Amino acid sequence: MIRKLVFQDIQYINLFERVTRARPSDCFTYGIFLIFIVQEDQLSRAIGQHGVNAKKLSAVLNRRVKVISYNGNEVEFIHSIISPVRVKEVKVENGVVSIRAGPQSKALIIGKNSSRLKELKNILERYFKIDMIRVM
Repeated sequence: MIRKLVFQDIQYINLFERVTRARPSDCFTYGIFLIFIVQEDQLSRAIGQHGVNAKKLSAVLNRRVKVISYNGNEVEFIHSIISPVRVKEVKVENGVVSIRAGPQSKALIIGKNSSRLKELKNILERYFKIDMIRVM
């Protein structure tokens, strides 16, 4: 799926590269987080020793920053995006993502008026062929 980058995203990506010396492949907002996607081999460089790069970037942007590695594994990618929310199980079968979680975790994943669930679906559609997300 082709995604258009808006000017703000390009600015975030350029700032990320200057601070961390790692090249992100994508940048998007998920809830209160600004999430940067990097390749697995660049994750440690992007975060920095003791998280110094991520903290510096967070201070400059006045937003919470999360850095996630992309390795093609759908389940790990979903866990990375929705963390720190704890889930019991994540399954992906035939384009349907099933997330089993407790009542409080379920509420955090879905969000008010299912806003976070829609954001999660849009994010996953960029990287994988996902038709539906079920939260149980």
